[in-house]
Amino acid sequence: MDGAPSVDLENEHTRKEEFARIWGYHVTAFNPEPARVQQQGEGNPLAVNPSQHPLTFQWLSQILNRCQRHHCSETYCLRKKKDSGEVACRFFFPRDTRDTADVVQRQGQSYFSFEAARNDSLMNHYNRCLSLGWLANIDISPCTSLQAVIKYAAKYCSKMEKRTESYASLGQQILPYVSHQNPLLSFASRLMNKLLAERDFSSQEIRHVLLNCELQEGTRVVRAVDCRPYEQQGRSLRFQGDHDDGEN
Repeated sequence: MDGAPSVDLENEHTRKEEFARIWGYHVTAFNPEPARVQQQGEGNPLAVNPSQHPLTFQWLSQILNRCQRHHCSETYCLRKKKDSGEVACRFFFPRDTRDTADVVQRQGQSYFSFEAARNDSLMNHYNRCLSLGWLANIDISPCTSLQAVIKYAAKYCSKMEKRTESYASLGQQILPYVSHQNPLLSFASRLMNKLLAERDFSSQEIRHVLLNCELQEGTRVVRAVDCRPYEQQGRSLRFQGDHDDGEN
């Protein structure tokens, strides 16, 4: 960002204050309605066209309280510390409320972290503009150390992904949840959601497949399946000599 303060925060206290003050204008964890309860018939604030919806603090509050507050669970973020055996959130929630932004060094970390002003101990950092445009969960924090960024990137680049499961195995997992009213559509949609959740397909490859663009190499053999009712499906003709071998 143009005019952003330096990320070298190791020595100067005034530099940390300037860093926190400037980034505090752009990143916050302040909940407009900390005690908000969704009203009956309110609807989903994410299922709208953002270009046609009025930009209000009420809409921002609906978005934040729906998808921006952290919820701890054993399957996602709760981990047992090796030294004490204590169970704690790996994202450091819940966090202390604070009136102003600050740069802190958490226990066990070798680098500094930006902590935005917050009145909600479970609110993720957010930027108002990004939240209103993205309409989904985000976590935004300014970089406080070039070395920390390098370590973070190296960690994820070298992280081994779990082995890809076969389609047969994925199909067995979703069979108990297939709708009996429309089994084909239910199975196909659940299978696609399962593939996306496992991140076996990159968004770039999916776009190439959907747009019929040529791929240098694909991770899957793609077969087009027409899920429309039979009477709406296209039918082909195949001729062999003078005989009609297909349907008209």
